[in-house]
Amino acid sequence: WLQLALTVPVVFYCGAQFYRGAWAAFRHRAADMNTLIAVGTGAAFVYSILATVFPSFFMAATMPGMNPMNGAMQVPVYFEAASVIIALILLGRMLEARAKGQTGAAIKKLVGLQAKTARVIRDGKELEIETEEVVPGDIVLVRPGEKIPVDGVVTEGSSAVDESMLTGESIPVEKKSGAEVFGATINKTGAFSFKATKVGKDTALQQIVRLVQDAQGSKPPIAKLADTISSIFTPIVISIAIATFVVWFVAASPEVRFAMALVNFVSVLIIACPCALGLATPTAIMVGTGRGAENGILIKGGDSLETAHKLNTIVLDKTGTITRGEPSLTDVIASDGFAENDFLRIVASAEKLIEHPLAAAIALSKQTIRVVWQNLFWAFTYNVVGIPVAAGLLYPFFGILLSPILASAAMSLSSVSVVTNSLRLRSFAVPKIN
Repeated sequence: WLQLALTVPVVFYCGAQFYRGAWAAFRHRAADMNTLIAVGTGAAFVYSILATVFPSFFMAATMPGMNPMNGAMQVPVYFEAASVIIALILLGRMLEARAKGQTGAAIKKLVGLQAKTARVIRDGKELEIETEEVVPGDIVLVRPGEKIPVDGVVTEGSSAVDESMLTGESIPVEKKSGAEVFGATINKTGAFSFKATKVGKDTALQQIVRLVQDAQGSKPPIAKLADTISSIFTPIVISIAIATFVVWFVAASPEVRFAMALVNFVSVLIIACPCALGLATPTAIMVGTGRGAENGILIKGGDSLETAHKLNTIVLDKTGTITRGEPSLTDVIASDGFAENDFLRIVASAEKLIEHPLAAAIALSKQTIRVVWQNLFWAFTYNVVGIPVAAGLLYPFFGILLSPILASAAMSLSSVSVVTNSLRLRSFAVPKIN
């Protein structure tokens, strides 16, 4: 009875999200991972309540035991299994959430490019205000070396602006009266003023942020394949779990058949939750697109990321794309007493290893898809190995049954491992080419 009292808040409060999710799926005539968790823990919990309230009814189907204190017979219950399963799955989800939260680092870096303050003219006075307070029509002053706070049109003065964070062009762009300027770009030389035209979510920088967010949430074809597999996987698992219960109930000895059938039924449902399968693709896509944004590569969708590594022909302009768009050494005229090779060795090499964005985009695509396939492979392998073990395959040979608690720990570990594998993309390095 004490176990029952302690389990009720765990099942009905902490585990409520699983039961709500399972009910929502049932109403749509579908089944998902919440269905497996709800049926597994619910079966263990309901059985344990009935066994506690009506012990004599279940005695014939379970292992009897004698309480040495009062001679009362005890029926095994699984309150602790239902509680610990929910606790471990919630722990796994918390670790997943923390790991997935790290994939938002790219968005934070993009937002961090924006200037924190702006210098505006209002009522003939120069004021320094937060960038968020700038409104369309404000006249904004920008000095050399400062970031341009919002988008606008130059009204007075001229300068050269570094727009490489938007265009990749390393040479500063000349800006005169009537020229358009963009927030988060850097004013290099002269001071000028401009009229704010786009602020807040309408700036070019915020549009890039939304583009990256949309790309992180998009589904490439390989993700749709995983979703299709997951949708048919859950009913198959429920069928396997029911078959496991029937086989154990028929094959096991009468004293223990119900208990063993129930334990294996719950273990199959819990260990087969397709959490890892569902996380395999989206986590890799999120990290891959985020890492691309950090390297100046804007990926419009998961399908683009999936297919970029198949590119074999690219048509593009020359200056600033094929070439670096920067002044470079073309001839060496050594003074008397110096050989050209020695002189070059002293000053610098005309050829350097460069980090090319096109090479980076293709390499990132290839690495991301490799991680997706790794995640899918290990998710399938985990289920192919785990389900037979949970069903009791090892029992005839080694006398081993998988506890539902261990099954829930294995399921949570598989989900966390998939997210962790995807996070390896954060260490992706831009390839260097000659």
